[in-house]
Parts: sequence; structure tokens; C-alpha cells
Amino acid sequence: KEGLEAVAVWRERGGLPHSVESTACLMQIHDTECRAASADGAQTQRSEMELRMAYSLAVIRAVNGLVDPGQKGLYADSVMSIAAARGIPSWIVELRHDGTHNQLPAYSTLRTACDYLVEWFYDNYWEVQSQHVQAYFNITPSSSSSDGTEKSSSSSTGMERAVLETLAEACPTSI
Repeated sequence: KEGLEAVAVWRERGGLPHSVESTACLMQIHDTECRAASADGAQTQRSEMELRMAYSLAVIRAVNGLVDPGQKGLYADSVMSIAAARGIPSWIVELRHDGTHNQLPAYSTLRTACDYLVEWFYDNYWEVQSQHVQAYFNITPSSSSSDGTEKSSSSSTGMERAVLETLAEACPTSI
């Protein structure tokens, strides 16, 4: 939840990367669904149609945001070919197409797609960013503190690391 709140602040400031936005959207839908399922009152529960619309929009925006930068030049490549080059399976691109132009896909299929996309963003964005941060702050396994947690060679990075760790915790690899 803290990670989603940090992303909301970042969103207000502007300059939010697509991968952060998409991960946050996917996680927020899941978080809201989980809280509604555990709530006592029926008023907080979302209908299946509402969840299908939310998940469908999240899939559409995630895929479009990943393929749009590849739409360069006089003749645009297909969404399917650009997505394939980025490692997005065709069934997710088809869900995007169906959610945009046809009937909304089934809830279970959309939920599976969102789980897959969270994993994809984790592997292809969050892990890469984590490696960049570790390299930037020169974090190595030998720079661990006595309690086993990593610490940076710079004392001014505590705030930045705390925010990054909070964002990373908001994006688990299995939902």
C-alpha cells in the first residue's frame, strides 16, 4: 500500500514511467479486489463486470504503452510483432484487442493476464532498475550490515533506498 501511495505522489508530480504506472494500476486493482473480498459489508464488493472492465483497461493500457514506442517510421509495425519482440505473449495482445474492439474477456483470463503482466514488469523493469540502483550506489553483497541488510556506501541514500524498497515491495512476483 505504501508503494501505491508513493506512485500516486509521483503521478501527481509528473514524469511517471509507463512501467511504474502500469504496475501500480495492476496492483491497485488487485489490492482493491482483495480488500473488497475480505470486507464484511457487501457494499464494498465490486461486481464481476466492474472487475472485468478494470482489468481489461489495465491490460489495454499496459500493452499499448509497451508497444507504442515501437510504432516509429512511416509504416507502423503490428502491435502483435512489437509485443512479441518485447516478450509479451500473443494471447495477451489478443485480450487487448478483444477488450478494445469486441466483448470483454472472461474475468479469470483477465486476472491471469494481469498476474502475467505484473511478473513481466517485475522481470523486465523492476529487476533492471534494481540492478541500476545497486550499481549506482555501489551496493555489493560485501556491503551488508551486521543484521544482514544491505547498506549503501553513501549515507545520503537512506531516503531514496527506502522509497525504492517500498515500491519493490508493492510489486511482488506472485499475486
